[in-house]
Amino acid sequence: MIENYLRYLEGRPLYVAGGAIRDRILKRYSPDIDIVVPSGARELALDFARRSGGTYILLDDEPCRKTERVVVKSHDETLVFDFTKMRGASIEEDLGERDFTINAMALPLMDYLEGSFDSLIDPFGGRDDICKKRIAVISDETFRDDSLRMVRAFRFAAQLGFEIDIKTRKSIVQNRGRLKEVSWERIRDEFFNLLSVYSCAPFVIDMDGLGLLEEIFPEILSMKGVRQNGYHHLDVWGHTLLTLEKIEFVMREPEDYFGEYAPNFNEYLDSGFVPGRSRESIIKFAAIFHDSGKPEARSEDTDGRVRFLGHEDAGKKIAEEAARRLKLSNREIGFVKDMVGDHMYLINLAFLGALSQKSILRFFRKHTEEFRAYFILFLADSMATLGPDVPEDRIPKSKRMTKEMLDIYYGEIKPRIETPPLITGRDLIDKFGLSPDPFLGKILGKVEDARMEGRIKDREEAIRYAGKIIRSKVE
Repeated sequence: MIENYLRYLEGRPLYVAGGAIRDRILKRYSPDIDIVVPSGARELALDFARRSGGTYILLDDEPCRKTERVVVKSHDETLVFDFTKMRGASIEEDLGERDFTINAMALPLMDYLEGSFDSLIDPFGGRDDICKKRIAVISDETFRDDSLRMVRAFRFAAQLGFEIDIKTRKSIVQNRGRLKEVSWERIRDEFFNLLSVYSCAPFVIDMDGLGLLEEIFPEILSMKGVRQNGYHHLDVWGHTLLTLEKIEFVMREPEDYFGEYAPNFNEYLDSGFVPGRSRESIIKFAAIFHDSGKPEARSEDTDGRVRFLGHEDAGKKIAEEAARRLKLSNREIGFVKDMVGDHMYLINLAFLGALSQKSILRFFRKHTEEFRAYFILFLADSMATLGPDVPEDRIPKSKRMTKEMLDIYYGEIKPRIETPPLITGRDLIDKFGLSPDPFLGKILGKVEDARMEGRIKDREEAIRYAGKIIRSKVE
């Protein structure tokens, strides 16, 4: 499909470079293509946009490099064509300005269209590094030219299942302090690209091991080395990383945890609050901060027992600060705050005897469609809590309660939620002569609660119940 749009460019001295070449060697389909132009990149891009019916966008988010982008909607697919002016006097010099060897290859446009590698331009051994599944920098200047490339190294490693070579790892350690030179928007986009990878946890852990993660989130430093109580076998930060791993475990095998409701979870995880950031990645972000309030809330009884009373509220503030620093949307920030602030609710229902029809209803009404995120974190948190004081049935009990609550939701609560209210504010005004004020809303809320709990079933019962509320208020 993408080649069809490029046919009219045949005969021009153009090169296809970067990820499109890498992906073709890997036999991976790529809807993005990078075209290097000796001169006139803008004019060519504008003409291409006109001919293809695409949308032209000027990007200048990388240091010293402008990209003339054309986005083409084709059937159910979005194709991205990036036109860039050749840097230097030759294609080899241009490739020398790129990030990693696997992205520093090019083909003349004609060869690319014909599917031939006979004229592959590969001055830094990128093809060999692909065969060896290795992420390697081109030079010692790679991270100095653009410090965001350090985060990108882990994203590519995660996406491709590659390893970062020793030289590149040493360079990351030496240059990690330079990440502060990069805008938070660029860091956000690259880090969330990493979080969106199916199995990113090992690479986030690797980032932490090289000291790069704390350059983005200095909040994690206070979690390291904080001893917990007998319910935990790891310190706060170790538990956090294990929770992230377990979240991906739950997401990979949703049928094992959510049974027949798994498809609803998969669809939910793919959705997002803003284009380009899925709920899957936002949930992982929240997981990194779910226990961030523990260092502040930690206390020790006279008998040496460790407690973390109120750590959810402390963590909510820390998570909000990190989310705002990365300039997440207001809806995303609210979601992260709620997840961190309420992450103990299901744990309390499961293990503190707080499970009841009312508590179940309260949970689903409060979190509406976002309830799925809480079950994912709850299960992962339970699986990452393996201290000597943990009952043997903790994980089976967590899974059992999840299934029971989902059965109640889909069998009883969801049908009621989707049913129109039994009475309206106009009914109360006409029947009881009430004024349209906040008290009216409270009555309707209590009537709806009673309906959701199954205590009232029709309009007449709702009117009688509302009358009882009004009389009790008057009396």
